[in-house]
Amino acid sequence: MRSPFLFSPGCGGIAIKPMLPNTINPMLAKKADAPFDSEQHFFEIKWDGIRGLAFIEAGRLRLQSRQLLDITPQFPELACLKRLPAGTVLDGELVVLRQGKPTLLEIQRRALLQDRRRIQWLSRSMPVTYMVFDLVYLKSKPLMAETLSVRRQALENLIQQTRLPGVLVPVVLSI
Repeated sequence: MRSPFLFSPGCGGIAIKPMLPNTINPMLAKKADAPFDSEQHFFEIKWDGIRGLAFIEAGRLRLQSRQLLDITPQFPELACLKRLPAGTVLDGELVVLRQGKPTLLEIQRRALLQDRRRIQWLSRSMPVTYMVFDLVYLKSKPLMAETLSVRRQALENLIQQTRLPGVLVPVVLSI
């Protein structure tokens, strides 16, 4: 495992710059025993996609699956995420929408593809939409100590400022 710090020569010594972790386990939904209403919880739509964390470092994008695998090559249409600040990590769901509805079968097929020509063709004819739920790191600063409300507001501001095609912050449902 790599060190969370990058050591490089600096003025009069060594400059230390924090790095992102190699992998992050995504937070997963938990099943409740019964329906409930709570101001301390967010309620979100289940998208029927595949979980994906997006790591942006030094102008590079890396997409990580729930199984901690690199799935970047399967989704070239999300290269726009490189425009986010270095040191950003997003947590969300990759979905293929048909007539505005997610199709689990299509996103599963996309995730398994290895043929570059077919991947490129599908990235144009059946692009994924990245439904982003959470902002985990921003400019290499971990945000998990912040409340979800604070992280969510920062995420909405970040995505609104950058206007990335195919990247959405879904609405939170209130009951």
